Amino acid sequence: MSFTTKKIYFNWIFWFFIGNALLLWGIGIHYLAVILPFHLSVSSLANQLLACLFLFSAFFGQLGLFACIAAIIPILLVILCPKKNLILPVSVSIGFLIVYLLSVDTFVFGQYHFHLNGVIWKLLTSGQANEVFDLSWLEWLSIGVLSGLLLVLEIALGLIIWKKLRHKNYGLRYPVIMLACLLFSYYMLALLIKNSTALALNQQAYAIPLYYEVLAKLLPGQQALSHLENLYRSDFVEINHANQKLNYPLHPLVYKPYKKPINIVFILIDSWRFDMMNPINTPNIYRFAQQSWQFQNHFSGGNGTQPGLFSLFYSLPATYWAATINQHKSPVFIDKLLDENYHMGIFTSASLLAPPFNQNVFVRVKNLKTSTVGYTPYDRDKQITKEFKQFIKETSSPFFSFVFYDAAHSFCLGDSPTAIFQPSIAVCDRLTYTSHTDPLPTFNRYKNALYYIDELVGEDLTLLKKQHLLDTTLVLISADHGNEFNDNYQGYWGHASNFTRYQTQIPLIIHWPGQKPLRVEHTTNHYDIVPTLFNRIFGLQNPLPDYSIGQSLFNKIPPAFLLTHSYISLGLVNAKKIITIYPSGYYQTQNLQAKLLPNEALPMKSIITALGLTQRYYFKDKN
Repeated sequence: MSFTTKKIYFNWIFWFFIGNALLLWGIGIHYLAVILPFHLSVSSLANQLLACLFLFSAFFGQLGLFACIAAIIPILLVILCPKKNLILPVSVSIGFLIVYLLSVDTFVFGQYHFHLNGVIWKLLTSGQANEVFDLSWLEWLSIGVLSGLLLVLEIALGLIIWKKLRHKNYGLRYPVIMLACLLFSYYMLALLIKNSTALALNQQAYAIPLYYEVLAKLLPGQQALSHLENLYRSDFVEINHANQKLNYPLHPLVYKPYKKPINIVFILIDSWRFDMMNPINTPNIYRFAQQSWQFQNHFSGGNGTQPGLFSLFYSLPATYWAATINQHKSPVFIDKLLDENYHMGIFTSASLLAPPFNQNVFVRVKNLKTSTVGYTPYDRDKQITKEFKQFIKETSSPFFSFVFYDAAHSFCLGDSPTAIFQPSIAVCDRLTYTSHTDPLPTFNRYKNALYYIDELVGEDLTLLKKQHLLDTTLVLISADHGNEFNDNYQGYWGHASNFTRYQTQIPLIIHWPGQKPLRVEHTTNHYDIVPTLFNRIFGLQNPLPDYSIGQSLFNKIPPAFLLTHSYISLGLVNAKKIITIYPSGYYQTQNLQAKLLPNEALPMKSIITALGLTQRYYFKDKN
């Protein structure tokens, strides 16, 4: 074949895929509807302009890149097998495939606000697509019509360009401009990474398909994608629904007549794992538990503070985190307490600004104190105990108090005033830990912090008894999540890294006035607490799905799985295995000891149910 003929084919391929880039940008307008108006926690006009520049350069560059990559195979065909009856059909087929997949992705993103990935692809190819997306016959017909139209459009585009532009020389300026846009967006991301704008940029960049996956290929190291996911780690738990309006509760809450509400005290200990509620490590709480309800198999809704507390107060999955923040939507539980004129006493050792519980859980609490004085967590824990005791002495009923201790979480900061558990490390050096490190010295340091907290909780309980308030006050003692010390010999330390019991199973003790001690052996979780309180204290009549994904703490029939979250992933845990889903769509299956099960199939029914739970409390788009 002559050079002139090859030149004609190169010209056609170039203009055909430039046309496809225009088509992709048109289809991708749907993503811009999510990106804009984007939420920025900065007021600077300069940062706003920089954000706009970043988002549009990322959008045009990324979608243009898809068209450029799709041209590679046709270009190779021109070089290796330059036949018109092969080059044109292959090019049209590839063009149709990319615009079709992008169209499908806009649908998936519109429904679930994440892109086509390994999990969704398995669902689509498992024969259960209709169960996932709940498509009617008309919607299926529309998909068929859309597919046909796209194919016709690609054929027409190819023929028009062959007739009009195959002799027009291509210029490299167009793909260079698209590549420059993409590289410029990377530069902007790196430039602003330490700026307060970075979080908002990462939230919105996630709306652009495969943006981080492509960027990860350009960065050194096998963990590049994981590091990039950490940039928008809070986005996965909310799956970027920041701009979608909440429908929570689904219907107005209706209550039957009830007696005067009782006082409510929540005492939570950060990182308190299930096996640390015993007469040795927490003797004061243990004695109190013997006269209370003890839930022996209780789990948090997360392995970190943010999802753990969110699941407790909202009784919802942490996927709704961003929407509650941006819409300043408080939990219906707190709303009810305020409507009943409860006096609110919120005492937290760690700041309420990070995570920003002041913007959702306690957003309606007036004169909210967001930080506590103290050089170490031990100092701050002592201070909130002092403030709680003063609140109890001065406040009339009804009251609600939330006391959140931090020393067991930050046990490496400062030294515990009690050090009865030895040997204990003098200084933490967790960066050097491996699966072979002896956990005992570190574990003992954690136990010493926990023992100190137990002394403070003992003071809280003693005061309540001294003030004769236990007869009229519900006292709930629990945690946000657990803490692991290489218990499964898999090299895991701390929390927010897996969904095994050491990071998610926690104590739950409830003193209910006038009720006899009780040991509950069946599985319960944080989602079940608010429904139980609502029903037994306020006589709520609504069905549970109106405001919660949980059930009564006394329902012995366990759910099919526990939906739990970290800061960057979502977990489905049942009696035999753990499925972890990451932002990129990568997933892994483990046994309950965190050992990988590489050949396990996804439980499609559970995945479908989980997707439904993450969508239930948003207003549905009727258009």
